[in-house]
Amino acid sequence: LGDNLIRKYKTELLLESCIPAIELAYSSIENIAGAAMSREVRESLRSARQWMVATRNVGAIFKSKPYVNISEALYLPYDANAWYLHELGVAPLTAYSRPGHYRIFCEAAKLKIIFEEMEKLYGGDFSFQVGKLLNNWDVKNFCRKCETIK
Repeated sequence: LGDNLIRKYKTELLLESCIPAIELAYSSIENIAGAAMSREVRESLRSARQWMVATRNVGAIFKSKPYVNISEALYLPYDANAWYLHELGVAPLTAYSRPGHYRIFCEAAKLKIIFEEMEKLYGGDFSFQVGKLLNNWDVKNFCRKCETIK
């Protein structure tokens, strides 16, 4: 019973509350720091926030099949993707104060195979399907990819 509830609410959280949780976290950081946060740090955090929202909308991938095929451009004043890809703690985000131009997309072919497998293995109950899938696959497989545009 416990595992079923954890799987159910983990699934619900990722599908319905992932983006609001990201927004809340970044808003909280800005509110707590208040006036003590420099303009540069505030702007870099806003770039990180936009990058997170663009790449981590896991719920949309599961709830909207057309979303998987959408590619978007993202332009940020700070290169949040380069910062994310480097080792943690090497340099603060403010060190990446160059514009970042990206293509945000899903690995549609890979997701199609995963979703077909999900339907075959786990039946017709969407919440059960997604819960089992997220139990067996790393959630990073369902995050959108970010490719730098030169």
